[in-house]
This record gives sequence, C-alpha cells and structure tokens, in this order.
Amino acid sequence: MNDAAGDRTSTDLPAGTRERMLHLAIATIEEHGEAAVRVREVSDATGVSFASLYHFFGSREGLVEAALAEMYSRSLREVNAAVADMVNTSTTLAEFIEGGRRVSLLAYDPARASARSTRLRVLGGLAGRPKLAARLAVEQHAANLELASILGVAQQRGWLKPNLDLVTLAAWLTGLTFGRAIVEVSPEGIDLGAWNEMSIAALLAVCIDMTER
Repeated sequence: MNDAAGDRTSTDLPAGTRERMLHLAIATIEEHGEAAVRVREVSDATGVSFASLYHFFGSREGLVEAALAEMYSRSLREVNAAVADMVNTSTTLAEFIEGGRRVSLLAYDPARASARSTRLRVLGGLAGRPKLAARLAVEQHAANLELASILGVAQQRGWLKPNLDLVTLAAWLTGLTFGRAIVEVSPEGIDLGAWNEMSIAALLAVCIDMTER
C-alpha cells in the first residue's frame, strides 16, 4: 500500500468502506472463527490503511466485536422479516396459524443449524466483553420491540390472546430458537421432528385461545 493511500482519512475513503471491512471480518469468523481475523489481511483486502481501520473500529477487538454484533442482529432481523411477511400475507386465523407453523419449521430447519450455532457462539463470547454485551442487549431489546409491533397487528385482528405481553412473547420466541440450537449440540436419542411439534404446540397454546374457535 502506498503512502498516499496510508495517509487518507476515513472521510476520503469510498462509501461503504466500513461495511466492506465488516463483511470481510464476518465471512472470516463464519468460516474460520474469530481468531482468524487479522488486521493486515482486512486492510490489504479492502485497500485501506491500518489507521482507517482503527478509526472505524478502534482496534482489532473492536472490529471483531462489531462483526459479532452484526452477525447476531442480522439473525434477529431475518426472523422478524419472516414473521412480518407471514402476518402481512395472512387474511384469516387459519392462514395465520399455518403461517406460524411454516415460519417455526423454517427457523428449526437443519439448513439453518449453522446460523443458530453462530448465535450461540456470539453469546458464548461475551465473557470479558462488556461493550459487546451492552451492544447485544440493545440489539435484542430493539428486535423484541420490533417483533412485538409486528405481532401487535395479529393481536388487533383477534388472532392472539388479548392479554398477551407481546414484548415478553418476542423474547420467548428467541428463546425457542436458542433451545433448538442447544438440542443440536447433542441430538443423540432426540426425535427432532417430535421436538418441532412440541414447540409449535406450546406456541399455539400460549398464543391462541382455541376454545373460542
């Protein structure tokens, strides 16, 4: 890298430079783990100086923490988007229930095991990282509020019990996904299909008053 490039400030860099560095760090973590993230490789791959990387993230650890936080929040956004699409396309309670079942099975799909494992790894890496823990707390709370707002539409339509605390429900739904990841750590002797059905049955029992249908 030449001196001119090394002297550039962050304001001189092309738009999206921070995002490219973050994307590279995420890709590295997903494939090789966070220990494989190296400042020089990120700097060389994105064509920016060490100084620019440190301006955006403060340190290598800052880059890793930003990547972990984005990986976690991205998984939350994906779930919320799927639920929003399900609610928006449902016109009857039956469609809503079937859509909820479909979204649940998608969340538990073996193809998404890696994404679930990533979320567990991020949480497992919080020890000694108060800034990351605080950031994830903010991200999780924001995701809970967003999901509660989405589910509020279904509640207004009479598809969810009127006394449900939707923010708590949103947090519980996140817990169900984590529960599936924990089961996948040691699935021996567990009927994963039966686990899916138990989870969906519990969700319906909590959310919908079937006695009035």
